[in-house]
Amino acid sequence: MKDYKDDIKHCAQKYPVNLSGTVLFGNSYYSSFYATDSSNNKFFSYSRGGSCVSEYGEYGTEPGKFNKPISITVDENENLYVADAGNRRIQKFKRSK
Repeated sequence: MKDYKDDIKHCAQKYPVNLSGTVLFGNSYYSSFYATDSSNNKFFSYSRGGSCVSEYGEYGTEPGKFNKPISITVDENENLYVADAGNRRIQKFKRSK
């Protein structure tokens, strides 16, 4: 399990997401919603105001890398689960404390 909070890159500006994946709205501790971008092999978190808070991912088969992430969800402990279609797996990213 990789710790996404420590490894996430903060966006310098709002990043246009190709909404070829899932957008998950929620009342998350870190952001207001998440989006997967299958074309760019990333996921993003956004503030309630719509500003990009962070982005994570790149193409690959190693843990923490993606090949067409198509869906994202968050559990009650703020862990993220990303469905990585091209690698035929679900990756779990645990929340930092």
